[in-house]
Amino acid sequence: TDIRGFLAETRMQTFGLKEAELIVFSDQFVWIPQHLFDADNLRQYLDVMCKVPMGYSVFEDYNDRIKAHLVFSADNNILSAFKVAIPGIKIRCQHSKMVNPVVLDSSDQRTMMLINIRDGVTDFALFENKKLLLSNSYSCANIDETMFYALDISRQFHLEDGRLLVGVCGDVDREKFAFLKGYFADIALYTGRPLTLTVPQMQHI
Repeated sequence: TDIRGFLAETRMQTFGLKEAELIVFSDQFVWIPQHLFDADNLRQYLDVMCKVPMGYSVFEDYNDRIKAHLVFSADNNILSAFKVAIPGIKIRCQHSKMVNPVVLDSSDQRTMMLINIRDGVTDFALFENKKLLLSNSYSCANIDETMFYALDISRQFHLEDGRLLVGVCGDVDREKFAFLKGYFADIALYTGRPLTLTVPQMQHI
């Protein structure tokens, strides 16, 4: 990956940056409570659930609000290019950004489900009383499969539609949003960067 070429083409200046983050979309991740976390066992945490592929590194990101470490994998080919172009860059995962103070605080009065739609995958996070109840990613070939998992999560946690607020972001257009709205009465577009809307037509709603 020619990251240096991209930076030059977009005229992005990296010299003097005090802080930079690379958000990787990882489907291999697990949250480990702080009192159970051991930095020497990062790869073992993931290997319990899935085998980390060759050429991938394992990282951790601590979330002070929920007192847990997010352990995730990322492709070395992509990472090395960014690390050379931007020394000191911090590697984070999409779920690091989904579990954020704004969303946690919004779940004080109502349960909040955050849905991030990607190409072939949908990320879900569920919050209640400022706590994380669920954080997972599912293979979803279309919006029907995304809806299946959203409804399944609602059933698992016995969520009544009246107390559930759904925020959706990522690859969502008017048709997908209307489809989701047909099942969830209280749904809104989520624009909390860097997880925001990727379809231009929806960014002005």
